[in-house]
Amino acid sequence: MTPAPAAAVTAPGKALSYSSDDIKRMLPHRWPMLMIDRAYDVVPGVSGRGIKSVSVNEPFFAGHYPDHSIMPGVMIVEAMAQLVAVVYVAEIVENGTGNGTAPRTARRPPGTAARPPGTTRPPGTAMPPGTSATSAPSAP
Repeated sequence: MTPAPAAAVTAPGKALSYSSDDIKRMLPHRWPMLMIDRAYDVVPGVSGRGIKSVSVNEPFFAGHYPDHSIMPGVMIVEAMAQLVAVVYVAEIVENGTGNGTAPRTARRPPGTAARPPGTTRPPGTAMPPGTSATSAPSAP
């Protein structure tokens, strides 16, 4: 069993940060399918923000418009889902329990394509079952 990730901030009620090594201990994903490089402003079981560094060397750019590289939307949705998983697992890691909410992704604003070089910041919110993704808090 791998050790639990060490959060940068552990005071109750404060947002947490997780490095890529912490995220690897929380999720089973590995390169090239690990879509989150860092998670920050994580409120366990509630919300968080993440960073995915986007490089022209990403394998999906070879076939996704080679002359006009755009990160495929399905990969951005996967990054959002992984961030929500980090938010959900953070609750278990930090509190030792879960609150029974179903992890879901918030809607990504249209026209926010991820292009290299750069980063994408997928929003992630854990919402109770039956809550609509359109009623989720919007990402800045």
